[in-house]
Amino acid sequence: MGPPFYTAANLVVYGAFFAIYPFHFVYELGMNYDQMWDAFKSFWRVIKDYKKSTYDGFDDPHSTMMRAYPEVPEWAYLIIVVISLVLAILCVKVYPAETPVWGIFFALGINFVFLIPLTTIYARTGFAFGLNVLVELIVGYAIPGNGLALAFIKALGYNIDGQAQNFVNDLKQGHYAKLPPRAVYRVQLLSIFISSFIQLGILNFQINGGIKDYCEPGNTQKFTCPSSRTFYSASVLWGLLVQKEFSMVYIQF
Repeated sequence: MGPPFYTAANLVVYGAFFAIYPFHFVYELGMNYDQMWDAFKSFWRVIKDYKKSTYDGFDDPHSTMMRAYPEVPEWAYLIIVVISLVLAILCVKVYPAETPVWGIFFALGINFVFLIPLTTIYARTGFAFGLNVLVELIVGYAIPGNGLALAFIKALGYNIDGQAQNFVNDLKQGHYAKLPPRAVYRVQLLSIFISSFIQLGILNFQINGGIKDYCEPGNTQKFTCPSSRTFYSASVLWGLLVQKEFSMVYIQF
C-alpha cells in the first residue's frame, strides 16, 4: 500500500485554511480591537453585576424596545458550559474514546480564542468556517498515532464555535424581530435536547441494518456517507501519519 495522496482540490482547500486562520485573526484584531475590547469589558461587567443590562450604552430603537423583555442572565449560559464540559469528560472516561481529558480543554480554549474573530466575519459577510483543519493539525502532532482521539477532539473543535455562531445568529434575528430573549433561550434548549435523541435514533437505525449497504459506494439510495468518510480520511492522515510524514519534505503533498 502506497502513501496517501491529496487531490488538487484538497490541496487548495487546505492551503486556503492555513492562510485564512492567521490572516483573519490578525485582521479582525487589528481592525476591530476597540469593539472587541468593549465587548469583553461589557461581559465582565455583567458577570460582576447580574442586574446590569446588556443593552446599557445602546440607544438605538431595537435595543430600546428590547429592554421591555427580561434578559437571560449570564449564569444561565455558564451553567450550559459546565454541564457540557462534565458530559464531555464523562464521555471520554466511560466510552473507549482513547481521548485524554486535556483534549477537551484544548478544544474549548482554542475556540474561545477564535470565537470573536470568526463570529465577526460571519456577521458581516455571512461566510462561516470552522477550526477543524487547525485542530486536526495540532492534535495530530500532540497525540500521534491516535486517529480516534483526533476525530473526537476535531468534532469538538469544529462544533463549539459552529454552535455558538448559530446561537448568536438566532439571538440576532430575535433581537430585530423583537422576540423575548428568554423565549429564544428556552426554545433553543428544548429543540437541541429533543433533536439530539432523534438524531441518535436515526443513526442507530441507519447503522444497524435500517438501510441496506449503508455507507457503501454502490448504495442505491446514495447514502454513501461523504462527511463520515472525510472525518475518517482526516483521522488517518492527520492522526496516524502526520508526524511521521509531514516532519520531513513530503513531495507527494
